[in-house]
Amino acid sequence: MLKFLPPRPTSWLFYVVAAPLAMSTASMVAAVQDSQGSLVPERIEAGAIADYELRFSPGAEGLGRGEVLSVDFPKAWFAEPFPFVKDVQIEDPTAPHYASIQLISSRGKEKRLRGQLSIDRRSRRGEMERFRHRLRLELDGGRVRPDDTFVVRFANTTAPVVAGQDVIVVSKRVPGEGDGPRIVAEIEYEVAPAALAKVRVVAPSEALVGRESRLTVVLFDALDNPITSLRRAVSLSVAGVTSSPLTVDLAQGEPGLVELSFRPRRPSVAVPVATAQTVGDSAPGSAASARGEGATLTAIGGPIRVLHRKRPLQVYWGDLHSHSRISKDGIGAGDFAYARDVSGLDFFASTEHSGDDGPLFGEGLGPGIAPEEWSQIQERVRDFNEPGEFVTLLGYECSLRDGHHNVYFRGLDGRPIPEFEAGTIEGLWDLLEEGQALTVPHHLGIQWAHRPAAPGRPGLRTMPKMVPLDTVVGGPAIDWQGADANALRPALEIYSGHGQSEFFAPEDLLAHEQVAWTSSRSADGPHYARDAWAAGKILGVVGGSDNHQAQPGLPSFGLTAVLAPELSREAVFDAIAARRTYATTGTRLLMDFKLEDVQMGGEAAVSTRKVRGRAEVFSPSKMRYAEVVGVDERGEWTTVVRWDELDLELQQNFDFRRPEEWGAYYLRVELEDELDGRPVRGWTSPVWIRRSR
Repeated sequence: MLKFLPPRPTSWLFYVVAAPLAMSTASMVAAVQDSQGSLVPERIEAGAIADYELRFSPGAEGLGRGEVLSVDFPKAWFAEPFPFVKDVQIEDPTAPHYASIQLISSRGKEKRLRGQLSIDRRSRRGEMERFRHRLRLELDGGRVRPDDTFVVRFANTTAPVVAGQDVIVVSKRVPGEGDGPRIVAEIEYEVAPAALAKVRVVAPSEALVGRESRLTVVLFDALDNPITSLRRAVSLSVAGVTSSPLTVDLAQGEPGLVELSFRPRRPSVAVPVATAQTVGDSAPGSAASARGEGATLTAIGGPIRVLHRKRPLQVYWGDLHSHSRISKDGIGAGDFAYARDVSGLDFFASTEHSGDDGPLFGEGLGPGIAPEEWSQIQERVRDFNEPGEFVTLLGYECSLRDGHHNVYFRGLDGRPIPEFEAGTIEGLWDLLEEGQALTVPHHLGIQWAHRPAAPGRPGLRTMPKMVPLDTVVGGPAIDWQGADANALRPALEIYSGHGQSEFFAPEDLLAHEQVAWTSSRSADGPHYARDAWAAGKILGVVGGSDNHQAQPGLPSFGLTAVLAPELSREAVFDAIAARRTYATTGTRLLMDFKLEDVQMGGEAAVSTRKVRGRAEVFSPSKMRYAEVVGVDERGEWTTVVRWDELDLELQQNFDFRRPEEWGAYYLRVELEDELDGRPVRGWTSPVWIRRSR
């Protein structure tokens, strides 16, 4: 059965029509003067290299000497993509990213523009931002008439990589006026997704025999934007969940997102495989082939455990670490809708920076999350929360020098505490209420480095691997040997888009320098998950994307699985607090791990020398290995059991000799196939074994 996603008050289309979160400030006159404008070309494709032209009039009063005109483009125009800052310049018309401004009379003739054009990296709140560039024109002579037209051009530059609608704000400041700048124009525009390049299928981890279940198939461009209007017809099919494939044909112009229902007939573990075939000429050399259309796209979803009845603890998937343009180093909007409707997550937490994210932007910094922005985040957490369907947690990131920590709240109260107020993690804990908040550190052993020089041409850059050591400028690495334990910190983030934080291994294919997502390296020292466990810290694991483009839940950027009795905010919060969690690089593996019948994240007291355990893994593809590793009170790591070259399932009992006093053991898995050039792995929270007295 085919069903297009039903319209909701905050449906996935919100991602396309997302309005700015805070386009004006308290000091800015809210009324827009009787002038608007346009941005051409009318159809802008995500990531496309072209010339772009903004036209607008100065408003009913025109512009006089000493007045300052500011043109605020959304930050997405100045990233290519995160974490690279586009080097917009006004000096060389032949170089990339050239910005200019011109004045045209009502008769269509160019007029002399007497003023100073500059680029300002400050936001309208006066804060420095990584991607913010304002075009600022100060008129030092002459007058601009109301019927004149300003033409702002960006030449030979890259369009935003995040699709959707947005607004360019033009404002002016009049000398002597104390109530701040006045908005002259708000120009709306839309960035369309690029060509079809990817397909994904998202299915529940559990389904019941004879009950209707649903899965979602989504079509994307190469930049992870969902296709909102197909350029060509597409035939979709999903095999593996019923005796015959589920099929549907999508016509040109329809959105590339559909929901399919199925009814399992018997207990099993089903693996959905989605196929998308563009209808049309795909012969080599054809126009469709040149656009990347006509080829067959496939994707494998996470396994579905089909049962007669629900298990007491079910698996729910979420992204606990993601940013949008509220953060100074983020772009894009609509992250809640993307998490729910595009990535198909069960739960989500937006973790915007509560401060300046460390000494990255120089001086002139204010609060990372403005009060009006925090109110909007709280409103979205409240409005998007649908127990049983999609759960939201209120949170933020506090980027302390002794470790970057995400903060999550049980309810909708709480405030974003910036790092300059907290000072240390202990200072942050003093400002939080136990039982009502949790803190989770991430990229535990990262070292930041100076970003590479900009290329000599526009386009989408990629980070070079193995950042030179002489460019390293330090980082927020945690020293677990001296770190305090606290109930407010029950878990650590073992993986994100930055790479793995399991142990120090610069040559590992998931190390910071190998995944090459940001300019960073691995720091040598007791900073990683294994170092925390060896130091006796009782911490579970989570995974998060740390996405900075309002696209949470990307398939290779980190997910958290919680084991919870129901899908509610309280149940998810309690599962994290109790360490009933495991993490993957983004693939929805089904993992279960127990020692002495104690679930992952728990503690077991054992009197005998033999420890009994059970490991279960259901995978969408073959596993390279699965192993149980652990550390004892002497700090020695051992692999107590390992299985190599596995098929799609592992269901094994095992036993090993108990350590003298205590040990921490966890299950880790790696698949044979990579995804997006990264190995696919999963890690459970440990079980702690102690000798009973």
